[in-house]
Amino acid sequence: MRTLARVLPLGLVAVMLSAPGATPAALALDVPVEITATAYAPSAVTTSLGGSVTWTNHSGEPQTTLSNQGFFYPLLDHGTEVTLGFEHAGTFAYHSQENPTMHGAVRVPLKAPAGAANGFTLRWSAVGSFTDQRTFDVQKKAPGTTTWTSYRSNTTARSAFLNPTRNGTWRFRARTDNVSNGQYSGWSPVKLVKVS
Repeated sequence: MRTLARVLPLGLVAVMLSAPGATPAALALDVPVEITATAYAPSAVTTSLGGSVTWTNHSGEPQTTLSNQGFFYPLLDHGTEVTLGFEHAGTFAYHSQENPTMHGAVRVPLKAPAGAANGFTLRWSAVGSFTDQRTFDVQKKAPGTTTWTSYRSNTTARSAFLNPTRNGTWRFRARTDNVSNGQYSGWSPVKLVKVS
């Protein structure tokens, strides 16, 4: 039996599963993380934009995966698991409230093709509207340059169509603003797009 734990207003969906290994049909389990009494294993994972992470508590006691910036905060009883869908680009650091030495991070890259000749869509959110109260900063690095420059700042847009005039490898990264408390995720992994 599946039980909805909570729906978070940040584009993360939490689903509490009563039996480890159960998979909700609408939310694919992309990346597993095991919780022990002393660590998240692995401590840093990467999932796709709109993908998910499932934490399973094997510690023998209740444990939290508490976002450092207030993006998510599930509590897991021993032997249970929770799945969170990650719908925005960024690096989402978290920790255990019960064990201050336990830390982890979920990295979510932007979505774009690896190469393009006639423009492409760059997506930093899998959500289609502003209903989750998030804004975004998106940066770019043009071919042959070493400096990140702003592409979008504090935007509510979720994607953009680009048609760069300079050929070469473009780099993009994004971070998500938790509007409710003014804190930002870390920068997402860099997305490379080869323009020809």
